Amino acid sequence: MVKMISFCQRKPILVLSIVFMLTVLVRLPNLNRPLSKHHEFNAALILIPMDIWKESSAKAYDFSPVMTYWNPHDKEINNITVEGIEKEGDYYYLSFPSMTYILPYVCFQLFGVAPSPIALQVFNMLIHFICILLIYLIIKNISVRILGNGNYHISAIIGSIIFAFSPTPLWFMGNGYTHHTLVVVFILWAILSSVKLLYENKERLLMNAFQLLVALFFAGMTAWISFILMFILTVFALLKKQKTKAIYALIVVPVISGLASILLTYLQYSKVVGSDTFIEYMQGRFSVRSSANKENITFFHLVFGTFKWYVLGYLPALLLLIYEFLKLNYFKNLLSKSVKLFLLLGLFFVFSHHFLLSEFTIAHNYSVLIDGVIISLFLGLIYQQLESEGRLTTKRLTFILPVLFLSIGQYYFINRPGIFGQNGERYDYMKAIGHSIKTNSVPSDLIFTLNLKEKPNPQVIYYAKRNFHQLNNMSEVEEILSKKNNVSAKVFIIKDNKVDSIVSLKSN
Repeated sequence: MVKMISFCQRKPILVLSIVFMLTVLVRLPNLNRPLSKHHEFNAALILIPMDIWKESSAKAYDFSPVMTYWNPHDKEINNITVEGIEKEGDYYYLSFPSMTYILPYVCFQLFGVAPSPIALQVFNMLIHFICILLIYLIIKNISVRILGNGNYHISAIIGSIIFAFSPTPLWFMGNGYTHHTLVVVFILWAILSSVKLLYENKERLLMNAFQLLVALFFAGMTAWISFILMFILTVFALLKKQKTKAIYALIVVPVISGLASILLTYLQYSKVVGSDTFIEYMQGRFSVRSSANKENITFFHLVFGTFKWYVLGYLPALLLLIYEFLKLNYFKNLLSKSVKLFLLLGLFFVFSHHFLLSEFTIAHNYSVLIDGVIISLFLGLIYQQLESEGRLTTKRLTFILPVLFLSIGQYYFINRPGIFGQNGERYDYMKAIGHSIKTNSVPSDLIFTLNLKEKPNPQVIYYAKRNFHQLNNMSEVEEILSKKNNVSAKVFIIKDNKVDSIVSLKSN
């Protein structure tokens, strides 16, 4: 135990690097497989704009996520977004800000890497590594700056390990890249900067305030959940009776970051579709994601949905947290009011997000990625208290091992390695359909698919490098062709998740 603590004290980055490499080994069987289920919809959704930008430039599309490929008859085909969100026949997906697309694209450009599923997965795993480091640093800074205790080394690493191996981060920070993946790194950076701003020496105040400004701005350019964090930080600072320079900074910085990111997103997307259209679109998206227009979604559905994602994503860690929490009567015995407040604000942050965007939470299990951060911080701070009291024994640390093994087992149960997914379907069937469309058509063809069951299906679109009319009967094909002049068309008829036949047609 003494040797372990000594090694962690001397080489924390090395320890966490080894932890990260182990997470990569766990994910190896699923890396670079064809895009298919379990929200790989999102990875395709991110790769399509980068594909299109690569053929021309991101600037040509105002760095906005365009979903229409460059072929002559791909124009005016809306495969993914809502009607009206287009410019000159090109459709855009504007549900969240553009940093989710831009940052990996810029990284690929800098390193001369073509956008691809494996490139995006590597980028995503590096984001995971940075998050692991940031969780360690947050627990370290809470221990040193708030609690005045230097015994944090093992506990901070435990907090990072819990997040590293929980099934939801393992998948969504591997194969399942999305905006809620990327925003975690900026939120963690903002939390760390806030702790430093409030508790570090005054000489570092300007630097910490600047870091918080940048972190919150990038967060605001990535996902809407960030604005809840900005609101919480500002209200927290306003309610503080004693106003220091750090408190004033905590009031001003989130406001500046929030306004700047909102304004930039508004200017960017309004340039694409127009101001009124964009505002109306965002109102509609909020209405859908908040369940405001769905009377059948109740508070019970939200609680059950969130609980389901917790079980699927964090069950072993949650069981450990509940056990330690109850055994120690942790919240009552925690001496620092500041840490109590920190954890309560964290809980308010994640649950207010679920309440405001209840339909989004119920529909997407990556909606609880941020919750995983809070679970990890809770456990890290529990073990920090034990470590500071000299009660973090080898026997207690052995409880972590079954949690990690069970987490990995749960990850593999949900994301099964091999050819077939949990539902018995082949992982490569969307890629096979897409490749069939690509190889059996020419750019001048108008493309139709019949009986492709998933709508929308960006995975097939990505592999086909084509947009297509996704229809259910031949009469719809004939109706569309009747409005075209001298256009060749290909109809790809799908049966049992395969291209069963291809029909060539030509309009009059």
